[in-house]
Amino acid sequence: MDSCSRYGMHGVCTVLVVLASSLLAFCVFARAEVTADNASSKINTDVTVAGAATAAPAADAAANASDSVGNLVLKFLSRDGGVLTEQNERPRMSLSEAEAEISKWVCGMNSELYFVIANPRSGSQLGAEFIKSLPMTRVRHDCVDFMVFSQRDEASNAMGIGRIAMAVSALKVLYEHQHGNDAKGNSSGRLTIPIEERVRVIAVGGDGAFAGMLQAITNAGVDMNFVAVGIIPSGTGNDLAHTYGWVKPSFPTKDPLEPENFKKLISILRSSDLVPHDSWMVVVRTDPNSGGFEAWSPKEGKVRTLGTDRNGGPKVKAFIINNYFGIGFDGLVGISVEKHRGKSRLWNRAMYGFFFMRYLPTSLAVCDFVDTLYTLKPQVVAIVSNNESLRRVPGLLPCVSLTFQNSRTIMGGVELWTPSFKLGVKPPSDPRVFSQYSLFTKQLVATRADSGDGKIELFSMESKVDYAKAATLPVNAIQRVMQGRGPYLLTFKESVPSMPIQVDGEFYIVSKLTSVSVQSSGTCAMLRYRDRK
Repeated sequence: MDSCSRYGMHGVCTVLVVLASSLLAFCVFARAEVTADNASSKINTDVTVAGAATAAPAADAAANASDSVGNLVLKFLSRDGGVLTEQNERPRMSLSEAEAEISKWVCGMNSELYFVIANPRSGSQLGAEFIKSLPMTRVRHDCVDFMVFSQRDEASNAMGIGRIAMAVSALKVLYEHQHGNDAKGNSSGRLTIPIEERVRVIAVGGDGAFAGMLQAITNAGVDMNFVAVGIIPSGTGNDLAHTYGWVKPSFPTKDPLEPENFKKLISILRSSDLVPHDSWMVVVRTDPNSGGFEAWSPKEGKVRTLGTDRNGGPKVKAFIINNYFGIGFDGLVGISVEKHRGKSRLWNRAMYGFFFMRYLPTSLAVCDFVDTLYTLKPQVVAIVSNNESLRRVPGLLPCVSLTFQNSRTIMGGVELWTPSFKLGVKPPSDPRVFSQYSLFTKQLVATRADSGDGKIELFSMESKVDYAKAATLPVNAIQRVMQGRGPYLLTFKESVPSMPIQVDGEFYIVSKLTSVSVQSSGTCAMLRYRDRK
């Protein structure tokens, strides 16, 4: 059974919604107070309005939130029930150990260290050109030490992560020794430490390769204050590379480590600034009895049910996103593309076009399955809802997909938020809060997107035709829903069917989705290309 017959005729999907503590001053919402007694919890919900100057009176009829929402909030506040892999605590180096490690570097403290994690299978397979031997390929030139590891080889990848951790630990000890009492304060900011005192960790591949690299070094307990991350694009979409300008330079694509090509490569990588980059944690929960996750397995040549893996257990999985998390039509297309993925980037992009046209007649109603989106701090507050009992809360307009976006572009370099001013929300049914709603929408239209501002955007696609519009003339191709800092909890109606989702270009089938939580996963220093022309 193909994806169209499985999802399309049943109205696929659901929604993930997000927005803003900063907009709560203008937004209409339902306030919910959470109380817990041992293992049980309950949310007592009364609908209120937050005005710009004074608080409006409580609604005549309070909406009752279910115990399940309260339980989800408690799980969220307790680190999502331990779904995420915790960072490993690395033993601290002594000063003598740090000095001994740095003495091995080509120019000691003056060394320019590059750790490259290459995916040999991504898109154009440029990563394979960097991998000349396993477990490590190494080039030294002047004071540059350039080490390449394969993301697809377990031993090679582990060696790379270990060497990154060792180098960062040594740098940190020397930095703190040299800066004395000021070291702790200086190292607390992501961009205060100059690039010359950082190791550069570069992914060669697509958005997924970067995400895997970043998650691996974070889980290893690496202090990101001493790391500058970057990407050499070799994927299908390369949206992260578009966001930070790395699609502009002409990287050597054949034998990049040959002497002349290597000099050009280093020159390009040096043409960069440090900018903040946000990552977000998305935890997807399914029904504990009948829910689950599926994904296409290239090795097995079929869709298989996922058990416990790096993202969590069979019913609950946590993902770190750098670009976007989507539910709906784009996920439907992406799953089919995965089944027919080839070695050519051109072929893979052609597959996207083919399956887009194939599924164009598919009937979708993603937003119909959304119940309520809550922000969880400083208190539980309903921001957007399709629950008719929440009369003072904005609703969602019909859509075929919903997307959390952190990167500036999606769909292979298409910028959608800035040129679009349509709204994907509708006024509350209670006319007494229209003035607050009007203020909220004005603020929403005025927002701008930045992948390092600590905020995430949520938009919807009204129809499948908007995808074609986005690729040609992106003005008003999307509908703005929310922007904000989170954290958020999105709940769904019980009637949710199986649906496709995408996480930074990786695709999954989710059965019996119950909730999605979204929160900041932190900020790191990103290399942004600086065009010297």
